[in-house]
Amino acid sequence: MQPNIWMYLFFSLLIISVIVIAYQDMRRADEPLIYYKEKYEELERSYIELAKSHSYVLETIMNNDIDLQPYWHEFANKPKEQYIEYLRRRIVAMQVEIERLDREHRK
Repeated sequence: MQPNIWMYLFFSLLIISVIVIAYQDMRRADEPLIYYKEKYEELERSYIELAKSHSYVLETIMNNDIDLQPYWHEFANKPKEQYIEYLRRRIVAMQVEIERLDREHRK
């Protein structure tokens, strides 16, 4: 009768240890996901800041009449009005994108 008690004790400890190890592994399994989520949010914030600064640079170029048209191969042979219109559209598109990303980021 005595060996049966030790056998039951051994298997019960084995089952408890398997459950504890599985539980710890499940808890640790989410850590990489949390790490990547934080990295993604950090990259998203960086992208928003980059878009804001890019939009600011384009606005500064347009407001100060800096003529970069000859250096831009797409607009080198096109009228200045088309170049200015492109800059305006690009600025508006970037500001809309910034607002959209800000709204998504706040949710």
